[in-house]
Amino acid sequence: MSDGLPAIDPFDDGYRDAGLEAVSGVEGRTTDRWLAAIGDRIGTPPRAGGFRYLIGGWAAPRPPWLLEADPLKLFYAHRARVIQTGTLTWGLVFAASSSARDAVAIDGSGHVLYADEPTRPVPLERLRDASETIRRLPSELRQGEASTLRTEVRRDEDVVKLAAFLEVGQQRAFGWRVPPVLSPESALAISSTLLFYRHLPGRRLASPLVPLLVPPDLPRTVMIVPKRFWPRDMQAAWKQGTVG
Repeated sequence: MSDGLPAIDPFDDGYRDAGLEAVSGVEGRTTDRWLAAIGDRIGTPPRAGGFRYLIGGWAAPRPPWLLEADPLKLFYAHRARVIQTGTLTWGLVFAASSSARDAVAIDGSGHVLYADEPTRPVPLERLRDASETIRRLPSELRQGEASTLRTEVRRDEDVVKLAAFLEVGQQRAFGWRVPPVLSPESALAISSTLLFYRHLPGRRLASPLVPLLVPPDLPRTVMIVPKRFWPRDMQAAWKQGTVG
């Protein structure tokens, strides 16, 4: 599906390397404190619903490029449910349209990786390693026997399907489970989501790590918690590209 913007690019090494290094740039106790502070501000599920959650800090007007045929329209059908019932956890944006990475007044879209069981957090370093493996899948599979991936990984049917999904660049996923062979220690999932520039410090995707609301059931139309609810020191670190 096209969002009228440059394709989601999982293979922009210049951006990706800088972002992924930032994930290990802040100590774990700091990120734990940040997530706890955000949780205190938005409350625990079930959260109160109603119109007040769709205005102010949560406001997210539909982008003009979001066509009726685009599956991302599910975001608007389910956002109240996500806000009310979603579990707060860390997510890692590993692919994004260029508009989300640049300081432009255009909302973008991207793919985010997170714990398939969000009530059981995954260590950030493990999330980082898995995202690096996933983003390299298409190029690794094209190398065949010369690939650094193990043979059983290259031949895994679910791995091949995921690589094909990433190769296209503009498809959508809502709770795509990462093949266990790629993350044997932690169950992970991938969802596509909208990236609202007004919800991000500096109005762009300066760092890949984001506070995420993940609903308990399908479709996993995840939502990045707006900056209004982030601690000030997290917002400052985000602008510097050191959130992690």
